[in-house]
Amino acid sequence: MRAVLIGSATYRDDYQDLDLIADQDFASALISRFPERKIADRETSRGSAYALISELDVIVEIFVPKPGTAHDVALQMEHTQKRNILGQEVLIPDLPILAALKKAHLIAYHKWDRHIREYGKIKELLGIKVFKPVEYGEQIERIFKLHRQEIKNEVKKHPKLKVGKDQFFEEAEFKIFDHDSIHRAIALGSVPAYTLMLDGEVWCSRDKWNVLSQEDKLRCVIEESAILALERSIIPALYLNRQFMGAQWAYEYALSKVCTSITSGFFREWAIEHWAEAIRSRPDYVSKFFEGLKTSLIKVLKPDVVGIGSD
Repeated sequence: MRAVLIGSATYRDDYQDLDLIADQDFASALISRFPERKIADRETSRGSAYALISELDVIVEIFVPKPGTAHDVALQMEHTQKRNILGQEVLIPDLPILAALKKAHLIAYHKWDRHIREYGKIKELLGIKVFKPVEYGEQIERIFKLHRQEIKNEVKKHPKLKVGKDQFFEEAEFKIFDHDSIHRAIALGSVPAYTLMLDGEVWCSRDKWNVLSQEDKLRCVIEESAILALERSIIPALYLNRQFMGAQWAYEYALSKVCTSITSGFFREWAIEHWAEAIRSRPDYVSKFFEGLKTSLIKVLKPDVVGIGSD
């Protein structure tokens, strides 16, 4: 029997649950000890998942991976550390393995807030700001690439960015205001940050991105999150009678979407790695939006909805 402990219980004592990857023998043996406490089981494309509540009222999640999957690779690796969990000996993986699995999963929104904070803690324990799997050896890179592809197969495809802005935003009900003029109003520099990497109307140039300073890259992430928060949360709440969740919630939710489903590729990877900086640097984007309205910097497309005239 073989099992590897993953999740926050590997590096903290105040964990809320236990996450294990294991072979079927281990899973069956553990479940047989608590038959009345099993609360779920399901089959996935990557393996079998079980959940039970231990005698200590701790939720135990056990995943039996299919051969060749990222979790199977992690299960079969050599691990030197061990711990007794629920009367069973389990292996403890090194931090880079946990980082690779966590980073790969961060393009999926499921339990995203929890995952991104755990990822930040793992990086802190590693003493790094940016985690690059390739720097930790072939097996770590393999685990990351395998799991990232597995997650990509499961999540919704990101939008195609290599299109004109009218096509990109054509079904957006938030087209009460001109998108580009909002960008100009909430810009943190002399010009909207996205224009520094513009290639066409929407598509981002990697060559231009690579020569940007860290500050400009952070501005790109912050401004995209602020725009998304305005157009998907604040503006609908103000003018379409949608629920208002607050400026901070709207920004943090928008940033999570930038890190998952709204963007992709190098931009998304950078946003994930610098999420904490983007959270700390949240501007007063709502005030900037209202100032843009007041000065007519923002172009109104639907004055009847807004209740003011447009220039």
